[in-house]
Amino acid sequence: PGYSADVEVILDIREDVLRIPTPALIDGARVLVLDERAGVLRQREVVTGVSSWEYTEVLEGLEAGDLVVLSVDREGVGDGVRAERE
Repeated sequence: PGYSADVEVILDIREDVLRIPTPALIDGARVLVLDERAGVLRQREVVTGVSSWEYTEVLEGLEAGDLVVLSVDREGVGDGVRAERE
């Protein structure tokens, strides 16, 4: 009693894939991406693959180099909000 453990079981390993930090996902299927030309955040649907607590593979919806928002739970962050790259 009073003890707990976290266990990670590796079912598959994928190399040379596009991945994002898992906490960047909104409801497991969307991300916020910075549209640098317009200076706003845009919500985008993604199709995901293999996932862990740390990273999630992205099969569709993003390209390498897209700027994904990591602090999606921060107040004021959302689709259409003005933003710029730091």
